[in-house]
Amino acid sequence: MIAASWRQLGLQVDVQGLDFNTLTAATSRPPFNFDAFISGYVARPERLDPDVLLFRPFDSSGIATGTNNFGYHSAQFDHVIEMQRTVTTFKTRRNLVYQAQQILAHDVPATALYYVKTVMAYNKQTFSKAVPVLGQGLWNYWNMISMTPRRSQKYIRMGQTWDMDSWNPFAAVNGIDTLRLIYDTLARVGVNGQPVPSAAQSWKYTNNKTLHVTIRRGMKFSDGTPVTTADVKYSFDIMRSSQGNAIYQPFLESIASIDTAPKNQVVFHLKQPYAPLISAAFTQVLILPKHVWSKVDGQLSKFQNSSPVGSGPFTLNYYRPGQEWKLDANQSYYRKPKAAGIIQVILANPNAIFAALQSGDIDMHDRRLLPDQVPQAQHSGNLQTVTVSDYGVYYVGFNLRKAPFINPYLRKAATLAVDKKAIVRTLLAGYATPGQGFIAPANKPWYNPHQDTYPYSMTKARQMLRKGGFEFGSDGRLYYPAK
Repeated sequence: MIAASWRQLGLQVDVQGLDFNTLTAATSRPPFNFDAFISGYVARPERLDPDVLLFRPFDSSGIATGTNNFGYHSAQFDHVIEMQRTVTTFKTRRNLVYQAQQILAHDVPATALYYVKTVMAYNKQTFSKAVPVLGQGLWNYWNMISMTPRRSQKYIRMGQTWDMDSWNPFAAVNGIDTLRLIYDTLARVGVNGQPVPSAAQSWKYTNNKTLHVTIRRGMKFSDGTPVTTADVKYSFDIMRSSQGNAIYQPFLESIASIDTAPKNQVVFHLKQPYAPLISAAFTQVLILPKHVWSKVDGQLSKFQNSSPVGSGPFTLNYYRPGQEWKLDANQSYYRKPKAAGIIQVILANPNAIFAALQSGDIDMHDRRLLPDQVPQAQHSGNLQTVTVSDYGVYYVGFNLRKAPFINPYLRKAATLAVDKKAIVRTLLAGYATPGQGFIAPANKPWYNPHQDTYPYSMTKARQMLRKGGFEFGSDGRLYYPAK
């Protein structure tokens, strides 16, 4: 639909379908030979903090690390988005976050297509006490430890279309949600969207650049070794080093040093105040066993971590590439799961997942139902549906490193030519909201309702092109400005 509209503007468009891993590689590493791409950020708990969806994808520092897929560079945006990281007063920080959203709305390095309305289902005959979470539905930490067996089936069987890209915390990207069940974190984002202590018993700022964290006592890794403050310090230090996973490093740059202290404490010393430290860093960085990783010879991201040693609510039982893997409940975990474990089954596509859900071969799924599946699930005697608002975003990104979308008038025209309401109506059967920025309306504390918008209008799209000096040839093709 987007390609058809862009062709009406006189652009030649070649659409190439790529799987997620290939798309990620193509947009994060040279030669960057694409012009635009469609992707999305699914709703993960840590993404409720605006820093995660604004700083990492758009700050110019991400161009070198590959997290800024657009090649977007704005000194004004960099200043504002970096300022909001250092402000701890909510109202002042929100004003800066609003400004950052407006700058992006003006520059249009990407255009938000829609925010989905997540509808999921689980087998109410086999499990009860499901805990849906804003934006995530049922595939979340709290649900996986809360779902309670009602029959002899003790393992939660979950269907999905993706395989683990890596069991290595230094390399994993799309498998990180599973790793967060195997490894613990200092904090978890609670059901209400606010961070709550997890491996950390508590935390307290002694000043705006010093945070004392008390580590929960009695925790053990799956090999029986106690979790210590040294493990926590090692985990954060190694992840903010050159060996760390790039997905964490933007949220660790503010840390100057980390010390261990008496009374089972870890002290974080910051270069400057950093508002998202708890909500973005503490909820993401996995606590690793120092006694395992400090002995790895060579690049940590290359280590074959086939038997991960973590302290989270589950442990890995087996992994069959391309088929399934089994997680067992960690019986010594301080929030002991109600189920015996999880079996994550890889199926061909969403239709195969839904068929398995209907037949009882799986108990739940990891992504939202397709629009045409929702009525069937709602009228099924075995399934219980849940609906939650989504704070993830699906978008069109432009490549600002080269022509043609280095031109802001063309980006704005291309955005005006996208009929987002039609996409929501025809492709998503209304189970979505048309996009307006990377912060979704569901994330009410941070969403800027006053930012520039580009409602669908082919007439205004052509006017925008003429304003930018473009011309239309007699053949209908679009021609660059003469100067």
